[in-house]
Amino acid sequence: VYIDNSTTLVLSNSTISGNNGGDSGGGLANDGTCTLTNTTISGNTAVNAGGILSWGDLTLNNSTITNNIAQQFGGGIVNDNGFLRLDNSTISSNSAGQDGGGLFNSGFIEATQLVLSGNRANGNGGGMWNSLMADPRFICGFVQCSIFDNTAGGDGGGIGIWIGFCNVID
Repeated sequence: VYIDNSTTLVLSNSTISGNNGGDSGGGLANDGTCTLTNTTISGNTAVNAGGILSWGDLTLNNSTITNNIAQQFGGGIVNDNGFLRLDNSTISSNSAGQDGGGLFNSGFIEATQLVLSGNRANGNGGGMWNSLMADPRFICGFVQCSIFDNTAGGDGGGIGIWIGFCNVID
């Protein structure tokens, strides 16, 4: 599924599964505005962003990103200079050959009641790798989130931060 920069997609009670995105965005590539509610993104593959690649505005409500694989970065999600909102959602059991098993971030993240678990990166950031190369003003914020059982071959089993800020509350 591709959402271009002039498009809005609202997807509810759906599953995107078993796709291969080639270079990036195995399940979904978002350059516009996308809201997923009660949706599962699972079993997708790509070189980068096994589950979702987003350069735009992406919101996940009560959704699950699971069992996606990226050969390089972001097994579950790559947020590349975008705005990512995660509310009561789960990112679990994703893997990346390099950094960001569950999530590779170089944008803005606002997460509330997120479960980030069981993800694996052969490089850094088993759960999430925060690599704010593009703009160090971007911030990630986590409120009442559970981050556990993630594994990294390098630094940051749960969360690895290279540049930028990450606020974790509760």
